[in-house]
Amino acid sequence: MTRAHVWRFLIGFGGGLAALALLFTTHPFPLAAALAVLVFLLSSLLSERTFRRLATQDAIKRDLEDRVRNPPS
Repeated sequence: MTRAHVWRFLIGFGGGLAALALLFTTHPFPLAAALAVLVFLLSSLLSERTFRRLATQDAIKRDLEDRVRNPPS
């Protein structure tokens, strides 16, 4: 696992935790849900952007090939 993969995971995991924290601590619930979705989407975009910036072209190619061979279930 490369440094780019680690950063992508950490940013995604942190964004998920922040979204859950917002969901359970903010009131009213519709506002909490909207903020949680927004935080999750922004962290997903940030993690992919960070991965593309840190990874080599070969790592990006291997990642895409792996996604094609093993799609998420």
